[in-house]
This record gives sequence, structure tokens and C-alpha cells, in this order.
Amino acid sequence: MFLSNNKLNTNESNIVLETLIGFLADGQTVLKSLEYAGELFGGKIKHITDLIHDDVIESSIATSESLFMHGVLTEEESSLFAEQSGKVKESVEEIIRLRKYGSQYEKIIWDGLKSTLFLFILSSAIMFFFADSLTAQILQVIKDSATAEVKTIDEMDVLPLFLSNKWILIYQIIAVLGGGSLVVMIYNWYYNNNRKVIYKLFKKKAYDDIPRLFQIMSKMKISGRYNTIDIFNHMGNSKSYKGLAQLFYSLHEASLSKDELYPHFKAAGFPKDIVLLIHAKEDTDFWRGISSLIKFAQDRAEVEYTKMRGIFSLVSMVLPWIYPTYLMMAISFVYMGAQNIG
Repeated sequence: MFLSNNKLNTNESNIVLETLIGFLADGQTVLKSLEYAGELFGGKIKHITDLIHDDVIESSIATSESLFMHGVLTEEESSLFAEQSGKVKESVEEIIRLRKYGSQYEKIIWDGLKSTLFLFILSSAIMFFFADSLTAQILQVIKDSATAEVKTIDEMDVLPLFLSNKWILIYQIIAVLGGGSLVVMIYNWYYNNNRKVIYKLFKKKAYDDIPRLFQIMSKMKISGRYNTIDIFNHMGNSKSYKGLAQLFYSLHEASLSKDELYPHFKAAGFPKDIVLLIHAKEDTDFWRGISSLIKFAQDRAEVEYTKMRGIFSLVSMVLPWIYPTYLMMAISFVYMGAQNIG
């Protein structure tokens, strides 16, 4: 069986976690809740829940590890999952809350641009398929309107480039999709390998990530299973935070030597207001003040989300129609010019 069939995607994972909450609230164990979720949704989800059951019962694998192995939880979320039956529901609820942060930035941008991309491709494709008939009509109008003195006119001089060479419409679709894919690939590479660059270029993405980052660190500390050095070491080795590995390695070293932490957050591209607040909290105790730091980061993120939604809602109303309007106006002007050519 393919590996993808042994792991849930993000949407499937969210469905399972939301369903677990209901069964856990009803007093069921996590394995029984997973079994019910599998029966409820069937298909791939049932296959995954059966695999988790076998991992835990037959192979004695920890529930959190199996949930991570099969895509129900991410690596850092598995460290927050409470194995004790009395705390499972609360830990799952916390994981669901954490998922709110760290993905809104890209979602807001995509929601604002997807209609533009769709209409660009659609209008280019429609124009491509009708280019020949439009060209024939325009040339006929020119022929009918031209006087004897201008019969020698190069008819292609009056046609827009997308009609004189309709394949340009396909080339530009390929260019936009290829260029967009390249930008996304470069963005993802830096995000996954050197997040400092992303945070310095796109400050709003830093605000998007920070609440989740600090919440995970805080929950690890509260769990009692990790001390400060362990937390930084764990985060530095996490695949999910590979792009911030250098930050956590430097925090790990700073903790060992009892140095201040805030310069390392500054060097990692964290926004100035967050860095200043970290510095202020260090005057007492970083962990004691992390709750207010998280609250500030969440409030700051919500402010940035509101700004972005305002900008991209305007973008989604105006930008999609610019290119189709250009095509229609170009055709209209060509028709008018063709009629007056004589």
C-alpha cells in the first residue's frame, strides 16, 4: 500500500481530532474514540485508525507516536498529547486551538488571489479558442471598410498581439503558472530551511507563526516533561521547525551559559515589538511571563490578519477583472479602428 494511504492529510486530521473531542467528552478512551471515528467515516480514516490501534495494542507504540506516524498529529503536536486518560480531551482541544495559528497568512493571500488566477486563465483560454474567428471578423471589417488608397495596408498591424499570434495567450498562462510555482517553491524552501529570511521580508508571517510557537513551548514546559534546555533542544531537532533550527541551537547554548535569550530572537528576524517584550519578560522569568507574551502575540496576529483581509478583499474585488477588461477593450478598439480604416 502506498505511504500516502498510511498518513492523513491536514483536512482529514482536523476531521478526526474534531470527532475525537465528542467521543472523549462522552467518557470514551482515545483508542475507542478513534475506533468510533473510523467506523463513522470509513475508507482511509478507518484504515488509519485500525493501524493506530494495532500500533498501540500489538506493537506497544505510544499513542502520541502512532498518531504522529499516521499524520493525525504533527511532530510538535505529539509532544503536547497527554497519554493520561484524564487529560487527553484537554490536550486535543489545545492542539485544535494551536492549529488556528501558523497558516492564516498564506490562506488569506491565496483567498485574495485565487479568483484573479482563475479569471486570468479562463479569459486567456476563451480568447485562445475564439482568436481565429475574431481575427477573421476583424479582417473582413477592414476589407469592407478600406478604400482603394489603403488596400495595401498590412492587416496584422491593426491586430493586438494576442490575436496576431494567439499562442502568446498559452505562453503567458504557462509563464504565470511557472513563475508562481517558482515563487512558492523558493518561499517554501526558505521557510523550511531558513525562516529568518521569510520573517525579515514578510513580517506578517512572523506574527502568524509566533503565537503557535510560544504556545507549544509553553505547553511543553507546563507538562513537566521538559526543562528549558530540553525544550530548545527538542524544538531545534524538530522537522517542523527546521527553518528555526539555528535559533533553537543558539537558545540552547544561551540557556546552558545562562545568557540573555532576546538577542537570539532578534537575530532570527522576530519583529521588534516581540523582541522587546521578550527582553522585558527576561527581567523576571521568561517562562513566568510567557502567558502574557502569547496573549500579546495572538492580539498582534489578529491585528495583522484584519489588515490583510481588508487589503486582499479589495484585491479580490478589483484585480480579477483587470485582465478580462483589458482583453474586451482591446477587441473593441480594434473593431472601431477597423471600421474607420478607410
